[in-house]
Amino acid sequence: MKVGTRAYYKVVHEYNSNFDYGTRIQKRYQNCLLLLKKNDVFSQTDFLEKNHESLGIRKKLKPDSAKIILNVSIKIARELGLS
Repeated sequence: MKVGTRAYYKVVHEYNSNFDYGTRIQKRYQNCLLLLKKNDVFSQTDFLEKNHESLGIRKKLKPDSAKIILNVSIKIARELGLS
């Protein structure tokens, strides 16, 4: 969903780390997917600002790397039917 120039994403189902999705998901993407809660609607910028500590931004992870992790996690969520 796009509003203005920002893309917004809606979480339809929450990620369950105990469920077998039939594919291996790297830990960094699992951590990001676990931050997505059902019915959340967010933009990339809002998500990164809200969850910067949980993603490790400003400790070891650079903001650009966090954006990549979020983008890949969103793609995974779409493939799994979570968003």
